[in-house]
Amino acid sequence: MKHTLLVAAITVAPFAANAAKTISSGSYGHTQEQGKIAAISALERQANGNPLSNVRTSCRSTNYPLPWYCTATAQVATLSFGSDSYEMCGRSHSKSDTNARFEAAIGRKSCDSNKYSTYRSNFAVNESSFAGNACDYTSPKGRLFNSIWLLDNADKSGDNSILGWAYHETQKDVHNTHSICDEGVFARFKWEKKFYSWEWVKRSEMSFSRAGLYDQDVIGRAATLVHEARHMDKSHGNAGGACSGSSCDANWSYNGSNTYEALWLWWFAVNANDATPAMRASAEQHANYTINRRFVTPPPYHADKDAEIINKSTASGLSRPIEPSNTVTFTAAGGVESTVRSQATSGFVNKYGKQPTKVECRHNPHNMGPPPWICVATGPK
Repeated sequence: MKHTLLVAAITVAPFAANAAKTISSGSYGHTQEQGKIAAISALERQANGNPLSNVRTSCRSTNYPLPWYCTATAQVATLSFGSDSYEMCGRSHSKSDTNARFEAAIGRKSCDSNKYSTYRSNFAVNESSFAGNACDYTSPKGRLFNSIWLLDNADKSGDNSILGWAYHETQKDVHNTHSICDEGVFARFKWEKKFYSWEWVKRSEMSFSRAGLYDQDVIGRAATLVHEARHMDKSHGNAGGACSGSSCDANWSYNGSNTYEALWLWWFAVNANDATPAMRASAEQHANYTINRRFVTPPPYHADKDAEIINKSTASGLSRPIEPSNTVTFTAAGGVESTVRSQATSGFVNKYGKQPTKVECRHNPHNMGPPPWICVATGPK
């Protein structure tokens, strides 16, 4: 129930770093339980997205208008700003650090109590491993939850680009998230097979280091989540340290962690939801570093935040078609035109239950980046 989730969130995440004020509300109900739920819901509305702590309820019987009247009180912290500094692994970090420049804009959004409970559960966050709280974006825990929020909310196209499916694919492959003091990496990922619910299944563990939380901005951290979760299906193989960077993949078509990371960053640079120009520029820079230095055979691509896009779905360098408002579309992308055309057609049929009136395909003539073919199936609503 809703109030149960709230209590679970606040009991493990004290918000002592910021001044709090006490608020209260009262509501009637046919039962005590209904009265308590209504009173807590009223508190949430008063809090306006800020987290509640020390929630207490009490009820008394009445004759009118309903049998029970319940009151709820709680402390609400206004967390628009992070702590001035926070220490992790023996090093202190300021909210004014260069890598913290995007944290404040995301901090209030990521600490919403409902999202906090969802993210904590979906990524199986080990609470005791991350100091601070989800709303203090200077703390290790705040940095982690900011990156999860960004991964969840980067998509605005509603189409089938990586921005739309990266959060789901990442969270389903992460079964334990905790922190480590390891200066050599941003994060580590490992998995093993365990006997679970009468079958052998792969269970994973993702570890974020101090460097992963503080030596890159929130965009880089979100991309790190995508990178690490991809290791559930693809290791770096035998590429090892054979590239000019580290954590190398053999090539782009291997579709390993670096391909996923670079593509997410590239799409973010071109079409992320509510991204500022500075955020897009940062994503572009991160993407090109990965493209140029994380492959034994670097791909012939250059991420460009100013590239035109097609149907809001890919950073391909193609022009976006202007379509009438009474039409619907389905976009597919890949390396062979005939295959992509067929995928666009079948995807349209599966989604809308009818054949498209036309399927248009375009090739990327400037080699701006993958995929080389994009087909858009269009039909009436």
